[in-house]
Amino acid sequence: MTGNHSHPAPYVVVVGGANVDILGFPHNRLTLRDSNPGHVKLAWGGVGRNIAENICRLGIKCFLITILGRDFYARQIIEHGRLIGLEILTPQLPPDAITSSYIALHDETGDMAVALACMDAYDNFPAGFILDHRDLIAGAACLVVDGNIPAPILTLIFDLYRGPVYYDPVSTAKAEKARAVLGRFHCIKPNRHEAEALSGLRIADDGDLAAAASHFLELGVNRVFLTLDRHGLFFADRQQSRRLVLPPPEVVNATGAGDAFVAGLVVSHLHQLNLCDTAAFATACSVCALRHFETINPSLSFELVAQTLEELNEHLRILPAE
Repeated sequence: MTGNHSHPAPYVVVVGGANVDILGFPHNRLTLRDSNPGHVKLAWGGVGRNIAENICRLGIKCFLITILGRDFYARQIIEHGRLIGLEILTPQLPPDAITSSYIALHDETGDMAVALACMDAYDNFPAGFILDHRDLIAGAACLVVDGNIPAPILTLIFDLYRGPVYYDPVSTAKAEKARAVLGRFHCIKPNRHEAEALSGLRIADDGDLAAAASHFLELGVNRVFLTLDRHGLFFADRQQSRRLVLPPPEVVNATGAGDAFVAGLVVSHLHQLNLCDTAAFATACSVCALRHFETINPSLSFELVAQTLEELNEHLRILPAE
């Protein structure tokens, strides 16, 4: 889909991956190197696409710039976007181009045990397609990019856009692409392993978390949210650093929790929440995702997150970083 688009402010532009997810869940304890009884589901995924859908469901207009093939999956992803108010912009590829795919096997707790992503199409992301949408990008209230976007395209985006850019590295393997422009991001959301890859520092304790966050802030990043799975969150800006502690929530499907968290960061920014309130709101978004079998909770809304946050407040603690 290309062409001119009406885009009333404020709106968000996400530049990132979209693909078909094939997700496996065992009925019992997962046994590697064996055939496990279980169930398999098909879903529309990709970190960028997931973030964009969550942003839409939280009440913010969103555009997704991505790469899709010329196949059944691409048509379904575009149609699903239309139904939720997400406009998907993708370059015209050859007729035999296939949509990227992601296969994940989960363990008995609902957490991902191993995954394989076939996202090679993004290595040749056409710069001309970004330039075709320079006005859309320049007018966004906020931009989100994920780790599927190659370094030259990241550089081009920063040439076109002067507003806040949020970054999700996606994986340690993909984090390297952003190293040269890391300090130009407004906000980054790595997990512990991605933070190690981006900083070159080993992270073993809270002191190391603080050192990694300081490294990013000194480069020029304004906000760092370092996710720690079941151990909560370490987050910082240039004035403060904090730990968010929450008892492990019920996990039905962990696949989309990080994507919901990033959407929560973006929506918090547009609602002008302070650092601690942003961390709490984004955490509530991720809990909403964890509690639903679907990668993206179809009931997600600003109201559901507010209700979830009220419920979590009894157990959620934000502490000064040691």
